[in-house]
Amino acid sequence: MAVGTLAVAPSASAAPAAVATAAPTVLAARAASTVTLSVSHGKVRKNEAVWVAGKVKVGGKVAAKRKVTIQTRKPGGTWTSVGEVRTKGNGKFSTSLRVTSKVEVRARVGATTSGAAAASAARTVATTSGDRTLANRKASLAARAGAYKGKAVTLTKKQRSATRLDGLAAARYRSVAKGLLVETTTRSKGKKTVRTWLVSGKILKAYKAAGGPKGTYGVPVGDARCGLPADGCVQRFSRGVLYSSSAKAKATGTRTLGARGEVFAAARSQLGYKKRTPNPEVQSTKFNRWMGSSKPWCSFFVSWSFAASGHRSSVPQEKSFAKFRAEVRRTMKTGKSPKVGALAFLDTRPPVGDNHVAIVVARSGKNITIVEGNMGSGWGNRGVITRTIPARSAVFYAYPNY
Repeated sequence: MAVGTLAVAPSASAAPAAVATAAPTVLAARAASTVTLSVSHGKVRKNEAVWVAGKVKVGGKVAAKRKVTIQTRKPGGTWTSVGEVRTKGNGKFSTSLRVTSKVEVRARVGATTSGAAAASAARTVATTSGDRTLANRKASLAARAGAYKGKAVTLTKKQRSATRLDGLAAARYRSVAKGLLVETTTRSKGKKTVRTWLVSGKILKAYKAAGGPKGTYGVPVGDARCGLPADGCVQRFSRGVLYSSSAKAKATGTRTLGARGEVFAAARSQLGYKKRTPNPEVQSTKFNRWMGSSKPWCSFFVSWSFAASGHRSSVPQEKSFAKFRAEVRRTMKTGKSPKVGALAFLDTRPPVGDNHVAIVVARSGKNITIVEGNMGSGWGNRGVITRTIPARSAVFYAYPNY
């Protein structure tokens, strides 16, 4: 019997399944950005303002609403951001900064989806000595001061004494089209110094309302520092500080002097701000937007107050209270003494522990007055408030380097 073989018909082999692949994403190259910068003066007296101006282009076209950071450094040093401004529709920007020593100045833009980062050439501004009389300063400011309006007014001996400016031997002021020029003559150890400062804008309105050189704030001790967040400007006087911004119709003042006064004035300018926040863990205040975080914002308000007054580096800038507190403990001096200007860390829900931070703006006996954010009655009424509490209420204090 023949043995047959079983023939198996070959089956058609299935073709390998096609694997769908996405077309490679081609990122559009950022266009080159260019930044120009000019300064109004190459030499100024210490604490005088210098106006900076320039233009930003991306791909050869003007860049509107582009954030420009103004940076300074001592010759050969590290660049530090001292101001910010946004370009107008024509790509131009301008602001001013207060100069205290010889510096190099530049303007810088960061990278965006359409434009690369870029910086202008550096410009040098030096400080020089010599008297700066009212007439001399007006000539130096030129169109930024404008024509005289009215006659010069001289302060009496009693009025000079009321300014509380040490060694003030003479003072006079005169209105100009774009502000008020105040000339002071001081004597110290037999040396005479004449300086003239410009007061303008919203700060001038508040200054005049308080009596001008004869009033609450005394005489200026420098020009305004501008280019701060929200178009902020801050100016020091012999008896206090005035702060203005685009967010408020009027300038805000404090009788505290120097850097502390600048921070306090910026913080006080926010009193009355409120934001309804149904969910305490997801917040959307102006301070949250500024910090770029939706977390509870008491520490954001503190960081903003320092940044808005030109003292950003004096306190941490962190995106949560926990990180802010940790960085404070790591980098700042802390203690139990309730000093004016300190940060007070409070326990608002005992016995949770320190879960809130505020700025100490005054002390009287065993009590302190604080300004704080994210505080109020219920989540629908959280805002910026001021209140007086026992100094012992603080779990601990931290001391910024003003």
